[in-house]
Amino acid sequence: MNDRDDDGHAHRALTQIARALSVPIETFLDPFPHGENQPPEVDQERELLELFRKVRSVQSRRRCLGFIRTLVEPPEISTE
Repeated sequence: MNDRDDDGHAHRALTQIARALSVPIETFLDPFPHGENQPPEVDQERELLELFRKVRSVQSRRRCLGFIRTLVEPPEISTE
C-alpha cells in the first residue's frame, strides 16, 4: 500500500466517523498546522476523540455516546 492509498483510507475513515458523530469532517483536521494558538474547544475535542478511541467495549462506547447525547439533546417533555 502506498501513501496515496493510506490517505484515501484515512479520509474515508474520517468521513465515516464524522457522519456517525454528525459533525463536519473538518472537526478532525488540524486547523492550526503551524503552531498557532488553538481555542480550548479544539483541545477538548481532540482529547475526547483520543479517549473515545481507547474505549474497546461496544457497550461502553454506546453508554458514552448516550451520556453525551443527554448533554446536548433537550429532554423530551411528556404532554400527559
